[in-house]
Amino acid sequence: MRRPLLRDSSFRGQVIIDKYKFTESYDLIDIVFNRRILNGIGSLSYTRVNNGKPDLQMLGTIWISGNFDQLNIWVSRKTGAADQSAPHPTISAPAWTYEEAVSINSLFH
Repeated sequence: MRRPLLRDSSFRGQVIIDKYKFTESYDLIDIVFNRRILNGIGSLSYTRVNNGKPDLQMLGTIWISGNFDQLNIWVSRKTGAADQSAPHPTISAPAWTYEEAVSINSLFH
């Protein structure tokens, strides 16, 4: 995690979520947390080369507090999903109950 004084924070490393297998085998593109947009939103985008061609996968958007003390991820839905009005799947951590997850989610939105 980098936290420059006059620029946006960034993260270089891995964010692996077991349910999304590509997060294990693709490289995470460095996350830049833009503090001027939606309280410091970042993008969870992954890349690798498949058969000589670049392949990009987007998991969603991420917000964090501190050094990943709490986080909230909005998982992107594929275009053409049956119900576009349904809420985005959300990952909030650390949370052991639904109420804890809602509480963490409310910190970022």
